[in-house]
This record gives sequence, C-alpha cells and structure tokens, in this order.
Amino acid sequence: GSLLPEMGAPDTLEMFDARLTQWNGIRYRLIKQTTESNWKRFGDNFYLQDTGASELIVPTGFSLTGVKIEGPKLMEDDKGKFWYVRASGVAIFQGAVIEITRSLSSRDPFFCGKDGHINYTEIRPENVEGKCVTQLRRKAVCTLFALNGLDAAELEKGGLRIDKIKAVEFKTGSRGGSAPVESSQNKIKRLMQWVQGQDKAL
Repeated sequence: GSLLPEMGAPDTLEMFDARLTQWNGIRYRLIKQTTESNWKRFGDNFYLQDTGASELIVPTGFSLTGVKIEGPKLMEDDKGKFWYVRASGVAIFQGAVIEITRSLSSRDPFFCGKDGHINYTEIRPENVEGKCVTQLRRKAVCTLFALNGLDAAELEKGGLRIDKIKAVEFKTGSRGGSAPVESSQNKIKRLMQWVQGQDKAL
C-alpha cells in the first residue's frame, strides 16, 4: 500500500507519525547491516559505497524495474575520445516509486584513478556499462532509504564506529604547481556532487 495515509482522514497525522517511526527504524536497521568498510567519509558526511549498497538489495526486497541502458557510446571532446553510458530505471518499495538515472564515462576515477587519464582503447566498454548499472543500483538503494550524505550521529545510531571509516583526504596544491589551488572545501563539495551523480560535467 501507499507509504502515506490518505489526506483528510481523522487520524492522518497519527498515521503519518507512525509511518515515519517505521521508516526511520528501517533506515537504522539497514545501516546496522553494513560495516565500516562499506562507507567513505567526505568532509563531515559519509557515503555508502557500491559494495555496501549491493548487500542491502536482497534484505530490502525493493525492485528496480524497466532498466534502460544508453550506450556504451564513443564520444569525443577537446580532450579526446571516451566511452559514455547512461542507465535509468524505476525503484519501487511499498508504494514508493522513484525514477533513477545514472551516467558514467571511461574518464571516471574508478577506471583512471585520481587525476589520471587512460586512453579509451585500454578500457572495455562493457566494463563501463557494468559499473554504471552497479552505481544505478547503489543510487536506488540510497535514494529510497535516505542513505546519502549521512552524518556521524546517524551512523553511530546505526551502530557503526566512525573512527573505523576511512576518510578521503584532500592535499593542498595541484599537479605541477601551475594550476590555481582549489580549496579543500570546494573539492569536497564537487566530489559529493559527483558521488550523487548530480553534476554530469564532473
């Protein structure tokens, strides 16, 4: 049935409060199913990695239907050629229906490493497609169960030890010293946008 009670019912607010309590209970139980190694820390926020999200798919019982894959396409810009894939689907859980999209290219740090570059011919297009679908599933899990960008208090409530979670460090300076130095705060902001798939350019 629907996650929300019917508007106008005499006990609407009471039912809604009960739903929220139930929903938060699900979230924290899911966090307890993960381990510290399933998370990464970016600044003050924590992000569930692909492996951790994959382990929650079966326990939650949600479905990701109508998955469509565009690509892999060989594209080109001023930096050269690269593989590009876009995946989309519909995540469904107890009446909640959310459209999810995720895009990925062979320039992703997963393939090239930080600040690295690998020629597109050295990367198999099907690997880019597979990783994109994996990240689509991760995004579906984290969106449905509000597991994106959690803070320390939320993870600790879920039973995790914050000191055991690895942080992504940002060093001052740039390669070769010729480019302007970007602040760590801005790097964190951009990387968080990239993790959530909000910035296609990144």
